Amino acid sequence: MDGSMTEMTSPSKHICVPIGPIKALTSLQTISNDGVTFTMPATDYTVDTISNKGRISLKMGAVWPATILAPSNGVQIRLTAGLCDDAASLPHDLKQAIMEFVASIYEHRGDEFPEIPATALMLIEPYRHFKV
Repeated sequence: MDGSMTEMTSPSKHICVPIGPIKALTSLQTISNDGVTFTMPATDYTVDTISNKGRISLKMGAVWPATILAPSNGVQIRLTAGLCDDAASLPHDLKQAIMEFVASIYEHRGDEFPEIPATALMLIEPYRHFKV
């Protein structure tokens, strides 16, 4: 690989983001090996705001910047992701899992950090889509 953006993407011309769903993409920037920052115009890509894992795709006829990327942090994506905008619209089972976890922490206060209760893990399992 020569370090260019075109070398880093798949033939389908997507950037996969391991979190989601994406609510909004603020900016997509590349930083060249020389330290020059280029902001991709929003008219050149689309953002998948429906899938549980985010995806940024080139529009027809658009191309990724043909620059040698910085060896570290050569692509910077600023976005907002999550299930909902506020606590009121958080799914009930996630609220219940939070309450189970807080109750466990309260019950074991002063101890080492307690394990997450099995019931809480069961409630959040449908929402887990990636491991870091």
